Formats: sequence, C-alpha cells, structure tokens
Amino acid sequence: MKGTIALFAIATLAAGSLIANGQDYTSNVTLPGMSGVTTYNSVPQGFDPVYASQEQLQDYGFPRRPDPNDVKPYSRWLQAVATTRITPELVVNPGRYHLPNQQIGKSVVEGNTTKVTSGNWSGWSLLGGSPKLYEVYGLWVVPSVNNQFSKISGYMSEWIGIDGNCKCNDLIQDGTEQQWTGGKPAYYAWIEFIPNAEVEIPNFQVSPGDVIYAYSAVGTKNNVVTGFYYLEHFSYRCIS
Repeated sequence: MKGTIALFAIATLAAGSLIANGQDYTSNVTLPGMSGVTTYNSVPQGFDPVYASQEQLQDYGFPRRPDPNDVKPYSRWLQAVATTRITPELVVNPGRYHLPNQQIGKSVVEGNTTKVTSGNWSGWSLLGGSPKLYEVYGLWVVPSVNNQFSKISGYMSEWIGIDGNCKCNDLIQDGTEQQWTGGKPAYYAWIEFIPNAEVEIPNFQVSPGDVIYAYSAVGTKNNVVTGFYYLEHFSYRCIS
C-alpha cells in the first residue's frame, strides 16, 4: 500500500436513510488533511446486490459477495446488504490514532502462534501465508462501559483492519469506540487510514448491546490505492 492513497467510506443503518437526488450515488467529501474521500449514498432503483456482479457491488459501495457455499459468511453478507443506507457524516478527530500494533519487548513463539505484548492491541492477527489477504470482516457486540472512579478516563475499541501488525504506515481499519471521559460513557463508530487520523461517523449511532458488522478492504480504483469501509448494525435476534 505505497504511493497515493484514497479513502472510500460507506455506513449503513437499519433506519433513517438519506436519498440521493437524481444520479448522485456518490459524493466527494473534503476533510482536513485528506484527499480523495468518497461516500456512497444510494443505488439505482431496482438494484439488487444479491444478483449484481462483483464489479457492480464495488461501484455502488457494497462488500464483495462471499461464496454462497460458505454458509455463515454468506448469510452475514445477505443481512448486511439488505439494510437501509445512510450517507455517513465524517468528522476528523485530529491527534487521535488507533495505530498499528505497538509491540513491547520480544515476541515468544508457542507452537504455531507468536505471542507478543502490545501497548495498544489485544486479540488476534494473521501474519504471512499465501495468498495475501485484501479484505476482512468482523462481527461483535458493543459492550457497556462504566467506571467506579469517575475522575479516571478510559478508551477502548473493537475493530478489524488490514496491514497493522507490522512496522508500517499504511493501515486501514474500522470499528466502534467506547470511552469513559468526564464521568460518563460515550460510544461512536470510526474509520481510519493510517497515516491519517481517526474519522468519526456521528450519524451512525452506537449503543451498548448493538451488534456491529464491519468490512474492510484494500484495492485500486482508477489506479489509486484505495481503502474501503462498510459498517452496519445487526439485530441481535438475527445472529446465530
């Protein structure tokens, strides 16, 4: 992911859509310190992602279709593309970065895994192997945060990303944030294309107990290296 970069973003929500006028299915967005930012707003009347080609899915801002024989990812994808779409509001949070893995000390090999201590990550990442990965999706429940010590601030995110467990400066990732500041909790969704700062999506409402579907991909569009993001709420009752 070297050279010119662009940010393509899409957010979906189960209620409250903003309909594009005419053929304005995408919008170019100006953000401080960033260029090439595009949001996807709407689709042509009658467009059905289930029967669209992979190229059409990309053109209208949908995740790639998984193999229908891969039942669980395909069923998640069907839920994700069936929702009502909103045009995301994008707000840069200057100085706020989720960053690549900040490894502390030496790594320890245990069987087929490598254990590291990180200053900012917890969880799992996939390293090496073939073929290379260009897309990833995840599903999680937004936790509820609280603090018995109201004067102490804390920050936490669930997220997915590509190219972050390395000494690199070209990471794409997206997720949800839970934080405790000023004696109260706050929740929001975000996307990030390192080296740029976090971009918050204020009109994508996030609450404790929400089930979030997130998709990130990297590719090229008009010969420009592109990060692509797709976020959606799922109904908890629909998850198996």
